[in-house]
Amino acid sequence: MSETSLKETEKNRDVSALLIRSWVNLVISHPFLTITLVFLLTTVVLGYTVSHFNINSDFDALVSHDTPFRKIKREFNNAFPMLSGTLVVVIDAETPEQAMLAHDRMTERLKNETGPFKYIYQPGGGEFFKKNGLLYKDMDELEDLADNLADVQPFLGLISEDLSLRGFFSTLEKAIHEDDESEVSEEKLAMVFNRMIRVFNSAADGKSYQLSWQEIMMDKTPTGSDLRKFIVLKPVDGPGLLSIKDAISLIRGIAKELLLDEEHGVKVRITGSKALDYENLLTVRRGMGIALLVSICLVGIILYAGLGSGRLVFASLLTLMTGLILTTGFAIAGIGHLNLISVTFAVLFIGLGIDYSIQLCLRYRELIDTGLNRVDSILGSAFGVGKSLLICTVTTAIGFYAFIPTAYAGVSELGMISGTGMFISFFANVTLLPALLDLIPHKKGTVLPFSVGEKISQFPYTHARAIAFAALITGLVTVFLFPSVYFNYNPLSLYDPDAESVITANELFEDPDTSPWTASVLTDNMKEANEIASSLSELEEVDKTITLHDFVPDEQPDKLVLISDMALFLPYSGNLYIESLELDEYIEALISFEKELRQLQTSEEQASLHSVATSLLESIVRFKEDVMQNTEKGITSFNIVENAMLGHLPLLLDNLKTSLTADEFDEADLPLELTERYKSIDGRYRVQVIPSENITDRHAHERFVNAVYSRAPNATDAPVVILETGRTIISSFRQATLSALLVITLFLFIILRSMRGTLLILVPLLLSVMLTAATSVILNLPLNYANVIVVPLLLGIGVDNGIHFIHRFRSEPPEHGNMLKTSTSRSVFFSSLTTIVSFSSLSFSAHRGTASMGQLLTICMVFLIINTMVLLPSLLKLFLQKQTMMRRMRKD
Repeated sequence: MSETSLKETEKNRDVSALLIRSWVNLVISHPFLTITLVFLLTTVVLGYTVSHFNINSDFDALVSHDTPFRKIKREFNNAFPMLSGTLVVVIDAETPEQAMLAHDRMTERLKNETGPFKYIYQPGGGEFFKKNGLLYKDMDELEDLADNLADVQPFLGLISEDLSLRGFFSTLEKAIHEDDESEVSEEKLAMVFNRMIRVFNSAADGKSYQLSWQEIMMDKTPTGSDLRKFIVLKPVDGPGLLSIKDAISLIRGIAKELLLDEEHGVKVRITGSKALDYENLLTVRRGMGIALLVSICLVGIILYAGLGSGRLVFASLLTLMTGLILTTGFAIAGIGHLNLISVTFAVLFIGLGIDYSIQLCLRYRELIDTGLNRVDSILGSAFGVGKSLLICTVTTAIGFYAFIPTAYAGVSELGMISGTGMFISFFANVTLLPALLDLIPHKKGTVLPFSVGEKISQFPYTHARAIAFAALITGLVTVFLFPSVYFNYNPLSLYDPDAESVITANELFEDPDTSPWTASVLTDNMKEANEIASSLSELEEVDKTITLHDFVPDEQPDKLVLISDMALFLPYSGNLYIESLELDEYIEALISFEKELRQLQTSEEQASLHSVATSLLESIVRFKEDVMQNTEKGITSFNIVENAMLGHLPLLLDNLKTSLTADEFDEADLPLELTERYKSIDGRYRVQVIPSENITDRHAHERFVNAVYSRAPNATDAPVVILETGRTIISSFRQATLSALLVITLFLFIILRSMRGTLLILVPLLLSVMLTAATSVILNLPLNYANVIVVPLLLGIGVDNGIHFIHRFRSEPPEHGNMLKTSTSRSVFFSSLTTIVSFSSLSFSAHRGTASMGQLLTICMVFLIINTMVLLPSLLKLFLQKQTMMRRMRKD
C-alpha cells in the first residue's frame, strides 16, 4: 500500500478509527514515557496481587446466596453448624477388633488436640455405645449372640486361665481330643485353624495378621460396619484452606504415630467436603500452573512461526503478560478472590489476548514490507485492524458479561474478570505494543509460508454452493443429537479421580449406610419429625430415615433380660494379660500342638478336619524353619504370633463385660455429640434421609431428590443443593446463551449496518456450536459446572474471525477477490491456532472439569476455524461478493 492510498483510506475511517489513531500517535510520540508508566503500573498491581491472592474453593459459593434452596440450606446450617464443612476420617481394618481399637485410639488423640477442631464426633463409639450397644440389636440378633457365647464359653474360659500361646495350644489340643471340658464344634475348630494358618504364614513373611475373636464368637463374617469406622471433624475457620491443610497434616501425623497403617492391618484415609475442597484446589492450582506454562510456550512457538520475527514475538508476549497481570490485579482488587471456575481466566486470556497482538503485528509487517516507514506502518496497523479489534473486544466481552446477571456466581465472576480482561488486553495492545514496536526496529525474518495452494485456496469459491448445501445438511443432522446433550450434576466427576478423598468418597457411595450425600429436613418438633420420617420411609427411592427417636431402642426391658442372662456366660472376671514365655517354652508348646495335629490327620472320626489340619501343619513347619535359625529372631516371631492370636482377646472380653452392664435409657440420656446432630439448640429436629441407590448416577440422583421433594418440599443438604445448583446453572446457561446471542447480533447489526453481513458472521459460528454439541454427545462429554461456559463464551469470541473477514472484505477487498490470499486470513488462522493451543492446554489438567472445558473449547475452535476458512468464503462468494464488486465499480 502506498502512502497516498493510506491517506485516502484514512479519510474513510469513522470516529472510532480516528480515536485509535490519535491515541496510538500519542503513544509513539512518547514511547519511553509510555513504557515506563505501564511498567510502574504493572509492578504496583503485581505486588498487590501477590500479597492478596486468594482462591475460594467452596463449592457452595459457586451459586448466588439469594436462591431459595441456598436460603433453606443456610437456615439448616445455622441450626446444625457441625454438619457442614467437615473432614471425615475413614478407618478400614482387617478385623473388627483392629477397627474398634484404631477408632478409639484415633478419637482419643484427636480430642486431645482441641485447637484445630470445633467438633469431633465418633459415630457408634464412646462409652455410651460401649455400654448400651447391645440394646441396638434386635431380639433375634441378641438370641444368636447368646447362643454363640454359650458355645464358646468353655473354650474361652480355658484360654483365659492361661492367656499365652501355651494355654491356647493346650486348649486346642483338648478340643481336638473332643474333651468335654472344651466343647468346641468341628466347624468352630476349622474356623480357628484357618485363621491360624494365615497368622503363621504372615509371621513367616515378617508381617502381622490379627486373629479375630469377635468373628469366632459371632460365627459370621464381619460386615462393612464392623471393619469400617468413621470420625467426623469440623475444623476451625482459618484463612483460605490453610487450616484444612494443617488439620489434614495433624490427622496423618497421629495415624503414623499410632502405627495405623496397612503394614499393621489398618488403613486411614480422609475425605469429607473440606478434604475434597482442599485436594480439588491443589489439583486446580497444579493443573492451571502447568496449563499456563504450556500455553505460553506453545503460543510463543506459534507466534514465531506466524510472525517470523523474534522481536515481534517478544513485543507480543510482553504485551500479553502485562495484560494478564493487570487483569489478575483487577480480579483480586475488584472481586477479592478467584474461584474454581474463574481461575481458568488466565489460560483463556492468553488464548484470546494474543489475537490482538497477532492482528496488529501481521498488519504492521505487511505495511513494512510495502516500503512504509516504521511510524506510518504502526499507524497503518492501527487503522487497518484497530476498529475490528475494538469490535471483537466488545463482542468477546459480551460473551463473558452475559453470565454476570445469572445466579451462577462462579461463572459470573469469570465473566466479569475475563470480559474486563478483554478491554485491558485491547488497551495494552494499543498502548504498550505500539511503543515497543516504535523502540524495537523491525528486522526481517523468515515467515512460515501460509499457502494451501492455488487449487485449495480457490476451493471455497469454486464449490461455494456445494459447501453451503453441505453445511445446511450437517446442521440439520446435528439437531437430532441435541436431546442427548445433558448436564452432569455430580461435582465429584470433575475432581481428580486419583485423589484419596475422591476415591474414598466413591467407595462410600456404594453402601447406602455410608453414603456421603444424604438429604435432611428441618422440622419444628419431634412429632413433625417422626411424621415426615414415616412418610419418607414409604418411598422406593429412600432406604431409611433417621431421627433422634431412632437412637432410643425398642423393647429395652426384654433385651435387658436377655443381656443379664448372657452375663452368666462371661468366661472370666477381672483383668487379663498375655503371659510371655521363654523360647524353649514356646517351642515345647508348638511341638506338642504339632503332634496333636498329626494325630488328627489320621483320625477317622474327625475326617472333616483332615484338610485344614494338613494346611495348618504346613504353615507351622514353614514357621519353625524360620524361627529356629537364631534365638533372637525366634522370640520375636513367637511374640508376633502370640500377639496376633491373643492380642485382642482381652480387649474383646473387656468390651463384652462392659456391654453386659447396659441400662434402660431415653432421649435425654443420649450423648450430646449425637443429640446435637439431630436436635438444634432452639429445639428443632432434623430428619436424615438415606438414598436407596448410588446417587452418583444422575438419574438416581434426580429420582431421589424429586421423591423427597414430593413429601418434604423444604428438604435440603448435599444431594438437594447439588441438584438445585445444577438446575440453576442450566438456567443460567440458557439465559447467558440467549442474552449473548441477542446482544451480539444487535451489536453487529448496528456496527455493520447490514443484516446480511451480520448473518454471514453468525452462520459459521452457530454451525460450529452445533457441531460441538453433537461431538460432545458422540464423545460422551456432558456439560458440567466448568464447561457450561463454552457456548456463550464462544458466541463472544467466535465472531472475531468473521468480523476480521467481513471488515477487511468490505473496507479493503482484495483485487483478486480471494480472502484466503490476504494477510487477514493468515492472521485469523494463526490467531485461531494460538487460541486452540492455549485452550487445549487445559485438556491435560488432572481436574476433570477444567480438562472438559479445554476439550470442548478446543473442539469448537477447530470447527470454527474450518468454517471460517471454508464456509465463510463460500458465503461471501454467494451473498456479498457481487454486491461489494458493484459498489467498487460505482466508486471507480
